[in-house]
Amino acid sequence: MEKRLVNIVFDGPPGNEAGRFVEVENENGHSISFGEWIEYQQGYWALTFENPIDRLNALEAENAELRKALVRCAIPLEALQMAYGQPGDTTFHDDMKLSIAEAIESVRSILAKHGGHR
Repeated sequence: MEKRLVNIVFDGPPGNEAGRFVEVENENGHSISFGEWIEYQQGYWALTFENPIDRLNALEAENAELRKALVRCAIPLEALQMAYGQPGDTTFHDDMKLSIAEAIESVRSILAKHGGHR
């Protein structure tokens, strides 16, 4: 995966008389909305945005949920393959149908919760 960069642009280098903020751009030089400007304290202003580590942790938790749901799907499908030899065979036992239906609904529920496709 290619690294995507965010550039915080100033009109001069750091130093005693550092440059002023110009804008935030993506790796192609296009201006992007990144965070929100808030009145901070003692006359200062801050560009505030979500902590990327918090977002990473949330994504890892979502990933773990999806992995569990997919494993629940894989177990009934493996059982079907062992029982019938062909993944496309539609002659299931009633208890296997329920397990597959539950697993599929679990995946759909997680995907819907996180904006995925059905």
